[in-house]
Amino acid sequence: MSKQKTATSGAKVRKTLVNVLIHIFLAILAFIWVLPVFWVVLTSFRAEKGSYVETFFPKTYTLNNYVKLFTDTSILNFPKMFMNTLIIAIFTCIISTIFVLSVSYCMSRMRFKMRKPFMNIAMILIGVLIFLSFPFIVLQKIKKTKQEDTYEAKKKLNLFLICMMPVPVIAIVLILLGLKAFI
Repeated sequence: MSKQKTATSGAKVRKTLVNVLIHIFLAILAFIWVLPVFWVVLTSFRAEKGSYVETFFPKTYTLNNYVKLFTDTSILNFPKMFMNTLIIAIFTCIISTIFVLSVSYCMSRMRFKMRKPFMNIAMILIGVLIFLSFPFIVLQKIKKTKQEDTYEAKKKLNLFLICMMPVPVIAIVLILLGLKAFI
C-alpha cells in the first residue's frame, strides 16, 4: 500500500511541476506578446516628438496626438479609413464565422478513423504556413522601407517588427500542439 501511495504522490508532484513549468512558459509568452502593444499605447500618448527617445516611459502625456488623428484630415483621413476597415472587418468576420461554424459542426458530428490525426495535421500545417510566411512578409516590408528610405519609413518598419515578434512563437506553439499527438 505504501508503494502505491508514494507512486501516486510522486505522480502528483510531477504533474504539479509540469503545470508550474507550463504556466511559467505561458506567462513569458504573454509578456512577450503584451510588451509591444504596451509600448505602442505608451508611445501614442507621448508628448515628445518621435517614437525614438531616450526613455521607455513618456516624460509627459498628452491626448493631442489622438485629437490630431481624428480632426486633421489633410495628412491622413483617418475617420474614413477607419470606417472602411470596420466595414471590411465586420463582413470578413461574418463570412468566416459562417464557414468555420459549418466546418466545425461537420467535424464534430462526423466520426471517422483519421479524425484526430486530421485535426493535428491541420494544426501543424497552419503553424508551418505562419512560420514560413513570416520571413517573406518581413522581407517585403524591409524592401519597401529601402525604397522609401525615409526616417518615417524606418520608424514604421521598427514598429512593424516589434509587433510581429510573437508570430513565430505562435507558429511554433501550434506546430508543437499538433505534433504532441504523434509523440
